[in-house]
Amino acid sequence: MNNKDKEEKRLAKNKRIAETQKATKERRSQMDVKCYDIKLIKNKMSSYQRNYLKNLFREWKQYRNTCLALWLKSSDKIILKSWKELPIEYLSSQMKQSIHQQLIEDAKNIKKKKDKWWKIWMLRFIDELRTINLKQYWNTYKFKDWKLKIQWIKTLFHIKWLEQIDFNWEIANAYLMNLPDSYHLKVVNYIQLKKKTIEWAIGIDTWIKNTLTLSNGQQIKFETIKET
Repeated sequence: MNNKDKEEKRLAKNKRIAETQKATKERRSQMDVKCYDIKLIKNKMSSYQRNYLKNLFREWKQYRNTCLALWLKSSDKIILKSWKELPIEYLSSQMKQSIHQQLIEDAKNIKKKKDKWWKIWMLRFIDELRTINLKQYWNTYKFKDWKLKIQWIKTLFHIKWLEQIDFNWEIANAYLMNLPDSYHLKVVNYIQLKKKTIEWAIGIDTWIKNTLTLSNGQQIKFETIKET
């Protein structure tokens, strides 16, 4: 496969992704969103799980700061090729993509606030990271046998409060948070709104003096009381 075919394949893939994202955005605009808290049971974590989560948060922070440093040094917008060459050990490709998208969103938000006076250096490096975004259910994370599976982590996490989630709803991304008591997973759910239906309606005709005529033929007579 030559470079031209690879480029056409890449553009076609990007087009399909853009169309899917657009359709998802339109569908979810008609839905209600809720967020549920799932707690990872800390005393049931293995040493492997504890170390992996610790290193995951550390590498997420380092990778994000390194990407920002590359962006600041460049006159171009985003150097995705340079970002892909960064050494990683605990981050999956979707996690890296989530960091890229978050940086872009942060820059857009700054641009909206500062209008034409915004500068890319207004983005800040972070010293401590408490939340990471697991962007796609069933790929970046999923639930299996009432336990939690996170991408690239070999073993399952014991969790509680999962019963509050109805799996008939559309499960979206989740935020893994490092809180003092334990790790928590904030799961975003989209729920289809129930449409209100009107079973019946009655029209009212008020042209006849002292009489209301309903569309079903019923007539209601009334008297007007004059103020004295």
